[in-house]
Amino acid sequence: ISNGTTVEGLSKKIEDISKGMKRRIHKKWK
Repeated sequence: ISNGTTVEGLSKKIEDISKGMKRRIHKKWK
């Protein structure tokens, strides 16, 4: 099983994406 298909891997991916989006929004606002 690849890490991306497991629930743990999926939630980590979503967490990373949301973190990246937050960082991008921060840069726009400053």
